[in-house]
Amino acid sequence: MHTAPRRPDLSCTPLRANDSGGFLSLIRAPLGHGNCLLQFEDFVTGTPVRARRSAIPGPRREGRALFTLLKKQAVVAGQVGIDVRPEGVALARVERSRTGRARLVLAEWRPVEDGARVRDAIFQAEKAHALRGADTVGVMDPSSYNLLLVEAPDVEPAELRAALRWRIKDLIDFHIDDTVIDVFDLPGDTPRGRARMMYVVAARAAAVRARVNTVDESHLHLSAIDIPELALRNVAALLPEDVGGVALLHLCNGHGLIVVTHQSSLYLARAIEFEPDPGDGGERAMETLTLEIQRSLDYYESHFGQPPVQGVVLSQGVERDAGLEEHLRRDLPVAVKALELGDVLECADPPSAAVIARCLPAIGAALRRERTAL
Repeated sequence: MHTAPRRPDLSCTPLRANDSGGFLSLIRAPLGHGNCLLQFEDFVTGTPVRARRSAIPGPRREGRALFTLLKKQAVVAGQVGIDVRPEGVALARVERSRTGRARLVLAEWRPVEDGARVRDAIFQAEKAHALRGADTVGVMDPSSYNLLLVEAPDVEPAELRAALRWRIKDLIDFHIDDTVIDVFDLPGDTPRGRARMMYVVAARAAAVRARVNTVDESHLHLSAIDIPELALRNVAALLPEDVGGVALLHLCNGHGLIVVTHQSSLYLARAIEFEPDPGDGGERAMETLTLEIQRSLDYYESHFGQPPVQGVVLSQGVERDAGLEEHLRRDLPVAVKALELGDVLECADPPSAAVIARCLPAIGAALRRERTAL
């Protein structure tokens, strides 16, 4: 039985360019310059958690976790990101200098022939890279949650959770009683004549528990769980084009995800299928992809009242070829370039394009910056 919700602290303070909160965290302040968490609940007990301000000094404050699982001081430097898929496990570890500059020290894809062997793959990676006890951010599988853009209910903050659960119950393909939700606001002012919108992450509670158990059993120290959209936002926030707006397109294994960010805030995220047909040289797939990117950019400009993005940055692995990049350059009205991870992130051992494509969400999760105080 749920206890009466307490009113959360809704104050929003901006974060540094690559700060963000996790989907599951103890206290999550804003994501970038405007994405602000509004309401949340404990996925085990169902009871609301009261938000508290970050106590980090200076003009900007780093976000804390909303549902933190952090219990003790980590013994491994930096932070690990882990993205578990049925076909394998992607791991990344990021360390930071005293000035806060990020350095990628590990990016690895471990394929598995059987999904039941995932735990073994994680355990082997933990042993091989001495990751026992490392602070770890897990990434949810896209099939286990929905990211919904909905009209914000006109209710008191204490009533927001119940109102949103009612609003999304017919928009998800699993029962609302088996769902854990997280909410973040859109940055900036609402365009005149438009309703205020917000993003709702609705995840299967069983999938969240399973992800927690998988990582915990591997002796990693799970501190939070993110979704791929927010993990890629952390990467996009490092791009120089993000100052004026940028679209980061991530393609891997027939699937694509485009995130549009501006000054570190996530505005738009869309899943896009991309499976080129060798019979026509992939021409039809490239045309469809170009159309979907253009529609996303048009929506970003019209719906959010934003100027055109400064560029599209492409990350592709197995599918990487100059033809796609050239096609996008020719047909899109903005600059297009391939992601060169080494240009925005110091890499101890620069990974291949195929490894980057597999590991980019894990890298983004490892890039998350937050401090937790219990």
